[in-house]
Amino acid sequence: MTGIGDLAAGVIGDCLGLKIEFARRTRCHHRDFHTSFHGSHIQHFRDPVMKIAIILVCLLPGQAFAHVGPFDGSPFLTGLIHPFTGMDHVAAMIAVGIWSTLVLRNAWSVPLVFASLLLIGGLIGFSGITLPAVEHMIALSVLVTGMLLAQKIPLAPAVGLPLIGLFGIFHGVAHGSEMSSSQMIPALAGMTIGTWILHFTGMGLGLVLHQRPMWLGRALGGGISLLGAAFLFSAF
Repeated sequence: MTGIGDLAAGVIGDCLGLKIEFARRTRCHHRDFHTSFHGSHIQHFRDPVMKIAIILVCLLPGQAFAHVGPFDGSPFLTGLIHPFTGMDHVAAMIAVGIWSTLVLRNAWSVPLVFASLLLIGGLIGFSGITLPAVEHMIALSVLVTGMLLAQKIPLAPAVGLPLIGLFGIFHGVAHGSEMSSSQMIPALAGMTIGTWILHFTGMGLGLVLHQRPMWLGRALGGGISLLGAAFLFSAF
């Protein structure tokens, strides 16, 4: 447990840009940790991709369905930050970006469809129209996109695009129904930009994972799918 605690401290220290010297205090603990994991495995935890994954996993449990209200009356800022305030949304949108870059030939098609249909879903939500099982579908989107990433399944466009688009609609409905309809246009603009930021983050991670061992992408996808299963269970 001491080695894991030191590892977590190292992750946080590196991500904050702090110049913390761990050698003197952790030399013995790290030597034991290296021995038990055959030396090379500790390097994977120092990998930037693994640092991001560890941080996301640490943040996920308490934020699964947590959303926030308006920011100082600014509909644009409310829309911009809204995709980041529910980790079910964050996990699905990042997974879409990683999967599209890591597995598919046309990396832009799936994020574009997701963002476009999310915008339509947002309009539906703002209009006051309700759809059944919104939270269940959002949780299912996390489960499915995680499985697609874990198994590296290159769905044909005729199957993948409608599936991802359907998920995008339900994500958009959830966003739109939770925001004020008095200033819909700036809120939708912010929501779309926030969605693309998450997609770009996932696509960037996908590019990095291209240069890493295959199991990293599969493990990340497996973790996302497990989170999706937990979200789905919580939604019932």
